[in-house]
Amino acid sequence: MTGPTGGILGGTLRALPDDLTIQTGSRTTARLLPTHLEIQTVVHNNELDNELNNELDNDAIEDGYNSDNGDGLESLVSGMSSNNGLQVPDTPPPLYTPTGIPMKKKYRPTPPGELMQFSGPCFIMMRAQETGVFPFNDRYLSRVAGMGRRAVWEYRRDADEARRLYTALYNAGLVSAEPFPNSPFANNAFDWVPDVNPPVVHRAPIQGFLPPPETLRPTQSMYKFYLVKKGEEVGIFGSWCEAAARINSLKGIGKAEWKRYSSWSRAYRMYRRAFYLDELSATPVVGGHFDVHA
Repeated sequence: MTGPTGGILGGTLRALPDDLTIQTGSRTTARLLPTHLEIQTVVHNNELDNELNNELDNDAIEDGYNSDNGDGLESLVSGMSSNNGLQVPDTPPPLYTPTGIPMKKKYRPTPPGELMQFSGPCFIMMRAQETGVFPFNDRYLSRVAGMGRRAVWEYRRDADEARRLYTALYNAGLVSAEPFPNSPFANNAFDWVPDVNPPVVHRAPIQGFLPPPETLRPTQSMYKFYLVKKGEEVGIFGSWCEAAARINSLKGIGKAEWKRYSSWSRAYRMYRRAFYLDELSATPVVGGHFDVHA
């Protein structure tokens, strides 16, 4: 409780002597724990004679004290205080001490609630510089320009159906925004996350789940038919985005196989044939979205 003079109740604050100043220093460390990133900052206050200030400051510049005082979080905080309202830092990632870890940007895909509202044909962008559902217009292809085969997108006849598909992919964590550093989309919302890349491990084919042919059924809105014979999950899917989600982690290592057919009956016959000839292989990433049948 404070008194009327601004000090602690029972006495006023003691004035700082003219020949003293307070120097504050801090050291921040970061440690990656199994469930979260722990950041600890220790602050030191020292009373210094004013006549020593200049000498100490000069020494600090020469001996690297300033660069060793903290881990760069100060610039991150100052950047957040002057952002454009998105609560997104606009400064370089924090620099960590040898006991910590580096950080990287992870861009946020467009939430379903922020998708454009329109009707008619459209593009759905699942892995792009900016994700979402956009009108069928060439100018929106800039969101996948330069990404090559890494981009995952497709034409859909109906925007309402495309938004439902996008929402399902988003909720499953299968949508990825990957803008180039100098593109117009590099200013989109992102988070700083630990720059760690755990190894990707797939289950052995013997552990995968192969749906019996008689359990497969076409949906009412299906007009594309993608047969995935080798992927994290096998079956017949009604969009390239759904099929790509099941083969992306395997394409780079030559263990994915898929094909598009013009009709359900043709895709079904080929799936049934592959099932009984033991040509199907389901190898989901351990702990991944499709690792549910093992």
